[in-house]
Amino acid sequence: MVFGKFFGRIFLIMVFSVIGSFSAFALACGDTIATDAILTEDLLNCPADGITVGADNVTLDCQGHKITGNGDGSGIVIVGVKRTSVENCFVENFSNGFYLEATKENNLTNNVMRYNDSGISLSTRSNYNLVSDNLAENNINGFELSGIGLNHNLVTRNTAINNNVGFFSNGRNNQDNNYTYNRSFSNQYGFIVGAWAYFSGPNEISSNVIANNSKAGIKVKNAIRNLVYNNLVRNQINATQENATTFWNIQKTPGINIVGGPFLGGNYWSDYRGLDLNDDGLGDTEVPYDSNGQIPHDGDMLPLVSRIPMIVPPRIP
Repeated sequence: MVFGKFFGRIFLIMVFSVIGSFSAFALACGDTIATDAILTEDLLNCPADGITVGADNVTLDCQGHKITGNGDGSGIVIVGVKRTSVENCFVENFSNGFYLEATKENNLTNNVMRYNDSGISLSTRSNYNLVSDNLAENNINGFELSGIGLNHNLVTRNTAINNNVGFFSNGRNNQDNNYTYNRSFSNQYGFIVGAWAYFSGPNEISSNVIANNSKAGIKVKNAIRNLVYNNLVRNQINATQENATTFWNIQKTPGINIVGGPFLGGNYWSDYRGLDLNDDGLGDTEVPYDSNGQIPHDGDMLPLVSRIPMIVPPRIP
């Protein structure tokens, strides 16, 4: 990667013109972009917000450059616009690395968020957004959907490591959000669903690897009708549930599950001690699985059983 010369807090970006060529202009912390932009320099020590995407159909490609703050504001702000894309950005030391509100159909891809309160925060009335292939490390919340009326967002193929909470879903009337093919390692909590606002759900958490989280792999509190299945869950405390209703499995369905078995059903739990009596890869005894009493009702009726020890989490396709 080629880095240019840095001038204080001012750097150059390259902007595509209508005919496909580039023009260059100076951009500072707090500026708003309204056309496609490519960062060519780091933007450091922003006193408030970093960059605001201020128009529909705008793409920002940071090309691996940093946007850093002083603990306040948001690194990248997307409010009230739609169909934008932000990719390849390193965003550090803000209140929110990314902040989205009242927006839809945006793509956040291949970004890294570190040392923020929230790495990526989708807030009220943010719908149909794609959050994929990002890394959240050493934040309070890695990936957060919190507010009122967040619907139909897809959070997929992301990694959360060393955060207080890897993935946090909380708020009223937040429905049909899908968390799939993510990895949540070495956080305090891998996933928290609900917590403070009742009626968080229904949402789906499936095909994730949730491992080595110190307080719990999955915590569900004050939430309704969320579906959690086909996850690999390996923590000292795998799951807790309080004042919530959760579906921990689907019906037995042909298909390769997360540990290579021939049927989909529930989740792979590292501390499940039941037996598979008919060799279908699903547990038949000691069901429902209740995480040693931490799931006081509901529970997983079809826990996955692996034919080989799950020492290393499997690769997510």
